[in-house]
Amino acid sequence: MSVRFCSSCGLEVSGQASGAERPTPSPAKKQILECPRCHASLRMVPAMGVAVVVRDSPRGKEVLLVRLDADALVGRGLWCLPFGNVEWGEDVRDGTRREVRDRTGLEVEVLEVFDVQSNEGPESHAVGTWFHARPLDPGAEPSPREGVDRAEFFPLSALPAELAFSADGRVLSRLQRELGTDDAARLAVELEAARADLERRLERRRENYRGLLELYTNELMRGAWVNELLLALSKTDGARAVAVQAATHLATQRDVDAVRVWLPGPPDRCEVCPWAQQCLRDRCLHLVARAGKNEGTGDAAEPPAEDELRIPFSRGLPAADTALKNAIHQAELPGAGARPARFEGFPLDVGASHPGTLGLIAPVPLDQNARRLFEIVARHVSALVRNARLVSDLQSANKAKSAFIARMSHELKTPLTAILGFAELLREERSAAGDEMGADGAATIESSGRQLLGIVESILEIAKLESGAISMSPVRADLGQLVYAAIERHLPRASATKLSLVFEDPPPRGAAIAWCDPARVERILDELLLNALKFTKEGGITIYVRPGDEDVVVEVKDTGIGIAPEQHERVFEPFTQADESIHLDYGGLGIGLAIAKTLVGLMGGRIWVDSALGAGSKFSVLLPRTARA
Repeated sequence: MSVRFCSSCGLEVSGQASGAERPTPSPAKKQILECPRCHASLRMVPAMGVAVVVRDSPRGKEVLLVRLDADALVGRGLWCLPFGNVEWGEDVRDGTRREVRDRTGLEVEVLEVFDVQSNEGPESHAVGTWFHARPLDPGAEPSPREGVDRAEFFPLSALPAELAFSADGRVLSRLQRELGTDDAARLAVELEAARADLERRLERRRENYRGLLELYTNELMRGAWVNELLLALSKTDGARAVAVQAATHLATQRDVDAVRVWLPGPPDRCEVCPWAQQCLRDRCLHLVARAGKNEGTGDAAEPPAEDELRIPFSRGLPAADTALKNAIHQAELPGAGARPARFEGFPLDVGASHPGTLGLIAPVPLDQNARRLFEIVARHVSALVRNARLVSDLQSANKAKSAFIARMSHELKTPLTAILGFAELLREERSAAGDEMGADGAATIESSGRQLLGIVESILEIAKLESGAISMSPVRADLGQLVYAAIERHLPRASATKLSLVFEDPPPRGAAIAWCDPARVERILDELLLNALKFTKEGGITIYVRPGDEDVVVEVKDTGIGIAPEQHERVFEPFTQADESIHLDYGGLGIGLAIAKTLVGLMGGRIWVDSALGAGSKFSVLLPRTARA
């Protein structure tokens, strides 16, 4: 029994015997063969491949023919083109190469389809395909194999007179007509084919170049967009402002429809959280910014939906985190509904125990380049939010500290004023009564009270300076004359401690004019001279004024204990001294140099120190000659 195959669904069906044993149906009763599954026509084999193998030789074009052996059912002892049945599911080209190799021993390359015909008539439904092929080794000679008596190449001008199959005769006649033309016409055809092939290749290359150019342009635009975003973020203060700026900028990208930024919120906001029973109060994400192509930012007048304000943590993971990466919107994503879009969640490491989320709503999944780009943006947003929160915390702590110091200083100053008043009255009364011991005690109380009042006033002043509650009245002033006045104020104390206080090489009057507040400059000089007198036991203090073209420098040099180089910056910090042991030996709060530095900065100048342990110190103050922006 032969095997037939359905030409539509490929079902294998048993049929009648093939060859001479198969009865021929009469025209009156034609045998109809169809597939029992899909009722399409059946055929003996899936396909049949025939190879038209042509090679160049000194005799011209030659074609490979085989002579069938005596066991062949049809065409025994006659010449034909190499052929063979192709197995079901096998590629016809591969089957043709296999049949040529099995029948002639030659390896060939199948180039193109040459002809397609019905080989045995419509009742057999067998279709043959003739492929144009060429041998891989032009010098190889064929040798007869399975089912073949002889195999050799024939010139197209000397083909055998009788062929086994009429279809082969038609194909070879066509081959003689096409390959027997003159060289000029054949060359023209080949050139036209080569030109068309070259045109196709050039068009494909143009398409590739256009694609690469578009990709390169997109990457450049993305890079410029990232730089613009980072520049805008660097000018933004506050965690919320950073989130709003990032959301607004990200929503302008063509890959993004909308942006949501959630950050861990304070516990007090969770008192009305709809998920209060499902998550810990300190593990809620709060919506701080939103933006879209057709909506405003989180500062818009229209408030977000209630379920969009907070996102609870479920099983330790936020619902709007990367667990929904590349997933269709679910109910956990607020405001999504059933709209077919995708959510991309990028964690924001904002320094809390749980990260925030930068959520991007996109119509299609993001490609790798866009994903890497948004990861970079998320890292920068995280860093800026952390810094903004840190600055806010530091500012709050500094304000609380300044407020506390100012309040305590004010509370101390009120009773001190009364103590000083009564001490002065007591001293005068005891002096008038001739009680010297009582008068000295009252004087001691008054002196100590005034010293304490000076400390309190210094603390109040440093608090005012830090809070900015102090005003300047700059004018053009002669620093040389201000130095003379400072020396007169501090000369008695220097003489009492047997220290010299010298103004070295004073400039002429009017040569050291600076743009400054004279009252503040006097305070700066007082603090520098008091500091020098305190830490100098022998030698003296020398003051220099060095006028320049744009600035004037005042130097206060002493022969005191000196300052280690690593402590040069620290001595200008409030309530700080170079060494804790200094406080035990010399006393003081360590705020004089801090006041001097703040006042110099407010006048547009700067202050620094050059010193070493045991070698004295030189403090330099630079003030501008003209007003600076």
